[in-house]
Amino acid sequence: MKFILGAIFILAILSGCGLTENQATENKSEPFPADQVELAINAGFLHSPNPANNVQGLPSNNISNTEILISELTNSLNLFDQTKNSENLESCINKWQLIYSSGINYDSTFIVPWIKSSAELLSITGNTIYAEELERILAIYENSGLKQSLINSISPFIFTKDVDHIYFNLFFDSSIKYKHTLGGEAEIEQLVSNEYGTIDLKFEMVEKRYIELYIRIPSWVNKAEVEVKKVYYHAIPGEYCKIAKKWKEGDVVNIRFD
Repeated sequence: MKFILGAIFILAILSGCGLTENQATENKSEPFPADQVELAINAGFLHSPNPANNVQGLPSNNISNTEILISELTNSLNLFDQTKNSENLESCINKWQLIYSSGINYDSTFIVPWIKSSAELLSITGNTIYAEELERILAIYENSGLKQSLINSISPFIFTKDVDHIYFNLFFDSSIKYKHTLGGEAEIEQLVSNEYGTIDLKFEMVEKRYIELYIRIPSWVNKAEVEVKKVYYHAIPGEYCKIAKKWKEGDVVNIRFD
């Protein structure tokens, strides 16, 4: 009898392990609704001083290949959206990485689906590489006629959230205003200074509330400082810096990139 019960127990464990391979995957964060995000007129935008500039595009044979690969990536993301299956997600990530590492064509023909794919993967995985790619695209097109339409496409992902966990993915003069889960409105303003590499996050809220901040530290910086009232937080390039605390009216996060 003990042998039978033991065998059943082992089988249950193995079955459980098998399920984890294809387990449902929930999004790391979601974009804020448009009415909760405000982008300043002629907003300041902080990005790498040397973005990879490939606006002229690649040779025609690579253009054709890029179109096929992005189409496959879009189909894979649609499938993942339906299934939330971890294997489908892995396929999406691999396809995105293949396009990225092969030298993405920044021709305007492909830029919109590429933005959409990168933004979706940012929301799903919370990996900073996708935020950096959105930043790179805007930097490349900063002086082009497409700039405003691209900003409109990307702006919902400047901030993303999971309940009261707020992700700061891109650095624009902008703000978010939303209702905290415990009640009361919380507003956070992001200010990009004229002094390169300086950002301040300012809080406006009637009641003190617990919020977790996740501030992207770009991989292109040599050093980063994130400070609140002379308390410095661990900031590693290429990762998010986490600040978990109760915030009140007038609190400020000072961010410096070197």
